[in-house]
Amino acid sequence: MVETNDMQPNAGLEADKHERLNVILDQLSPRDEYVLRFKYWIGDKNPIRTDEELATMFQISATSIVPIEERSLKQLKHYPEIIGWFYNVYTNEA
Repeated sequence: MVETNDMQPNAGLEADKHERLNVILDQLSPRDEYVLRFKYWIGDKNPIRTDEELATMFQISATSIVPIEERSLKQLKHYPEIIGWFYNVYTNEA
């Protein structure tokens, strides 16, 4: 019988990176964390949201979401082991 891990050798590595990303996001301010989680659908329960939807959630203008997103992504850049993987998995950029 073939074990699942033998069929997906990178599954453990992916799970580790997802866990590491969650730890990093937990260190951000709650608003910064949620903007990234909702904007990039990080986690099973967080549907993708538009800037307008996020603005309504946080009771701020939609134009205020962009600087929050940029600031949050800038924080991720302090973790080189995660940032390239993040862009590859969660965006169309690499």
